[in-house]
Amino acid sequence: MLIGMGVTVATSWIVRKQRPLKVDRWFRRLQLLSAAGYSLGHGTNDAQKGMGIITTALVAGGLMKTYDVPYWVIICCHLAMGGGTMAGGWRIIRTMGQRITKLTPFRGICRRNSWRVNADGYRAISVFL
Repeated sequence: MLIGMGVTVATSWIVRKQRPLKVDRWFRRLQLLSAAGYSLGHGTNDAQKGMGIITTALVAGGLMKTYDVPYWVIICCHLAMGGGTMAGGWRIIRTMGQRITKLTPFRGICRRNSWRVNADGYRAISVFL
């Protein structure tokens, strides 16, 4: 929560002297980049879970001797994540962003970027554990 507040305060401070209409226009455009980064991080984590499960099943079933993730498993997991997002992801995004909470472009970018800071921090810490 503190990181989210910090990102929001820093972003507000950066645009403090700009007209609200101009800020809104820029943040609408920047939302695409922010959402792309968020989606990439989230999808990569979910795809890795599937890769681990499939590779574990292949090793446990005796089809593989070592625990090296095959390239076809990587491709299949990423295709499954992309297909699932294409099939139903937009409905979830619309519900979360428009019906449950009213997100403005400014709030959306601050929330996604604070999530990225948290996720990258946790990943960096887990590398050393």
